[in-house]
Order: sequence, then structure tokens, then C-alpha cells
Amino acid sequence: IGLFLAGMGNLYSWQTTSAAHFILSRGMVGLGYGLFWMASQGFVLSNTSDQQKVRGLALLFAGIYAGNICGSSAGALLAERIGYPKVFLIGSIVVFLAGIYLLTFMKRVERRSMYATTEFARRFSLKTTLRYLTNPNVLGLIILSSIPSSLAVIGFLHYFSPIYLNRIGATQSGIGRIFMIYGICLVLVAPRVSKFIDASPNKKKFIVIGGVSGSLGLIIFQLF
Repeated sequence: IGLFLAGMGNLYSWQTTSAAHFILSRGMVGLGYGLFWMASQGFVLSNTSDQQKVRGLALLFAGIYAGNICGSSAGALLAERIGYPKVFLIGSIVVFLAGIYLLTFMKRVERRSMYATTEFARRFSLKTTLRYLTNPNVLGLIILSSIPSSLAVIGFLHYFSPIYLNRIGATQSGIGRIFMIYGICLVLVAPRVSKFIDASPNKKKFIVIGGVSGSLGLIIFQLF
């Protein structure tokens, strides 16, 4: 469903002629991408043991951002040569091909994982959800880590950076190459770090290290 929505959203972007329709089309892509993103992570978590979950997610992100690197650079180069609308068309074709691959080659994957548990599902209620969300560790992680990092990635990297680079004279292909740096770090660094996180009894220190390094990146941008 997520891939279908993302593909249809790209087709909508290809045909749109106004800002309002373009915003709606990208919202459609975002909804599909969100469904796909959450389903992919859920699939990994339900098919890995407690000792493999971080590595499994790291490999998932590495795969996604390996494609992101190719897509960002290829899309930027193509946009300069054939125009933006046709790039959206190509993007929709790629997404639909991914959906066909998923339906064709993942039919044999068991619907019920050996690691999945229904215990939480049986106990799920508004009360348990509120208790979970008001847990100091969970609340701190959401407010002090998840929200700031999402603002940095979505607001700074994906929204502000392309506008800033365009205004200082960077070409579309140059912007695409700069975006590759983020993906390369995830592809090369994340899988190597994940084994240390899985093996560590205290994972909070890795959250702190990630937060500090991300903050330093923003501070360096402000200063230099």
C-alpha cells in the first residue's frame, strides 16, 4: 500500500501544473513512504532476535540509503538534462518495480515470525499506551532525541539545505552530490557501529554520542 501510494504520488507530481497540486502530490508520496518505512522496520524487528535488532535496522537503513545515494545523484543529473517532470515519472516506475519485486519474491516469507510476540497486542489499551508514553526514558527519548533529530534531518537537511545551496549558486547535480554524503555515512558507518550497540548493555550512551555529533554538525554550519 505504501509503495502504491508513493508511486501514484510521483505520477501526480509528474502531471501537476500548480503549487497546490504539487504539495498534495508530495503529501501523497510522504504518506506512502511513511507506511513503507514503518512496515519495513516492523518487518526487521519481528524477524530478528534481541541480539540482532540493531544490526538488522542498520542493514535496512544501509540498503535504503544506498538506493537514496543513487537516486539523489541520478535524479539531480537527470533533472538538469530532461527536466523535473520526467524525473518524477521515472521515480514512479522505480517505485512500482519495487512493489512488483516485493509481491513476487517475498511470498515465501512467513507471515508469523519466530521472534514475533502477540503478548503486547493482547495487553494493548489506552492505559498501557499512556503508561508507556509517560515513562521517563521514553518521554526523554521522544522529546530530547527523536523530535530534535527529525527536525534536523527533515527541516535542515531535506528542506533548508537544498534552498540554501541553490541560493549560493550550487548546481542541481552539485546539490545531489552533497546529499550523497549523508547516505554514504549511513551505509558505511551504521552497520559497523551496530554490532557494538547490540553487544552493549547500556545503549543510552550511543544516543548521547549521536546527539552530540549531530549538534556539532549544526554548530559548525552556524560558525563557518
